[in-house]
Amino acid sequence: MTPGRRRGLAQLAGPSGGIALGLLAAAEPSRRAEACAALAPHLSAVALDVRTAAAACADGSLPGECGLAVDLAEPGPADHPRLDPAASAAFARRLGASAGYLRIALRAEAPDEARRTLRVARAAVALCHAEDLPLVLHLQTGPVRGESRISFATHAMRHAREAAALLEPVAADLLVVPLSAGDGLGRPWACALSASGADELVEEVVCARALGAVGFATGSEVLAQVTDATTLAEPSVPLAETLRRIAAPRVAAFAA
Repeated sequence: MTPGRRRGLAQLAGPSGGIALGLLAAAEPSRRAEACAALAPHLSAVALDVRTAAAACADGSLPGECGLAVDLAEPGPADHPRLDPAASAAFARRLGASAGYLRIALRAEAPDEARRTLRVARAAVALCHAEDLPLVLHLQTGPVRGESRISFATHAMRHAREAAALLEPVAADLLVVPLSAGDGLGRPWACALSASGADELVEEVVCARALGAVGFATGSEVLAQVTDATTLAEPSVPLAETLRRIAAPRVAAFAA
């Protein structure tokens, strides 16, 4: 890994050393700026679409110590990602971003769609690396065509592990994956949180850290629903900061 990409990952982790990434690019477009202003001070980094990112940098609502990952994709489903010409890695670099960001959906049971998605992911890696930026690749899974949600949920852990295995040839610098897919990954990864209650989220971060995660990532809707860790020792501390402290002792992963 080049020093520039390592520095970008360190910026995502922040001074405390553990990645606490707010996936704000997935929030409702009309609420992204509001979510950024409210949550960015409590996170080590945020992932934003290029337009919200540019506005947040210009108006000061994105704190200088908060890392920024710029979404490189056009709006659309994660299983058919398309890179946005207006959100190029070169523009992200000029904006002062720490990294590029791409959300994809993969299922081993849909090999043709998976191959197309992986081609886009490899293109995003190449564009970011040409600018000496790391790429954050966010893996999601979901039902394939004709599959019921009950059937998918029954085997969700296996689907996540199989999808993560498909990413092996893609040279992304940081993977955001479900907890069940993190064990055994050969590169830095952050846990995509799925719990809803404060205690459950804390437990998820603790488990992810035990498996080698360098931090966590979560959408604004999770942190908005649980604003305080009311059952923890410090109930006045916002949940994001509590989770961030738990994830923090991983700074050595990005040391120069």
